[in-house]
Amino acid sequence: MNPTAAPAGPTTAPAAPVTPAPVTSPTRGVRGGIGGASGAGPSGWDVGVGLAFVTGASFAAGYALRHRRRARPGTR
Repeated sequence: MNPTAAPAGPTTAPAAPVTPAPVTSPTRGVRGGIGGASGAGPSGWDVGVGLAFVTGASFAAGYALRHRRRARPGTR
């Protein structure tokens, strides 16, 4: 062992300089002009389809309740 030799340690590269991120404005989502409907709110077609689904679900629930009550005679 050589007394004048320094112990070999892990070598590290100098750190790269940190550059700040560019300042950007926050995104505005649909109002930013990328995608979305041109008008505000649902159209008449959207409302009609929604009402059709609600009406169908109501009839299906009513049928299921009536069918269950008729399937169990003697219980009221």
